[in-house]
Amino acid sequence: MPKMPRQETKFSYLIDQAKIDGIQRLNIAVIIVNCEKKLLICQRSAVKKFLPNIWHLPGGKVEADETIEEAITREIHEELNVNVLDILLDTGLKLDYIGHGNEKSRSNILLIKVEGQVKLDFENQNYQFIDINDLEKYFFNDYVELHANVFKFIAVQKVQIESDVY
Repeated sequence: MPKMPRQETKFSYLIDQAKIDGIQRLNIAVIIVNCEKKLLICQRSAVKKFLPNIWHLPGGKVEADETIEEAITREIHEELNVNVLDILLDTGLKLDYIGHGNEKSRSNILLIKVEGQVKLDFENQNYQFIDINDLEKYFFNDYVELHANVFKFIAVQKVQIESDVY
């Protein structure tokens, strides 16, 4: 049976651009902000082969047959056990790197709203809500600059971005 073409959605251009740029593994990372305007970050499991114990924005791989929206909904529910209410926008922030199996990888960062109590799965061992003054406690090198840009992005938003998450 022939494979059905991927459905075109609001964020399909991210998948298209990754293909043009020769990206082999496309990931999504999300900004989740609580009512105190603090950013949710997670700590990867100690048993992960790739980057164990590091702190990161929640997210994961966009599977070949998925839209960006489907990947976000699936990954965030799997990792955090919260419901995605809305995918507000693409921040324009991204990180290109060499990832799993030496693949040319990209993580696009999107702003979402969720609801529920965070309950981590096996992929992460801890989570925190942090403010900009906490960045250097959790991140290093390029990650400090990237996450500082995330906070700058949050600060200039004119829409309500806070999630009912704890």
